[in-house]
Amino acid sequence: MMNIPYLQILYVEFLRNRAIQFEIVIRANEVIKN
Repeated sequence: MMNIPYLQILYVEFLRNRAIQFEIVIRANEVIKN
């Protein structure tokens, strides 16, 4: 049961979504500063 590609895919998608959110926050902060 340890070899589950499905969970790996979910985890990768989760990390990708987090990275996108982080990038949006950074760009929003830059816009606010300017």
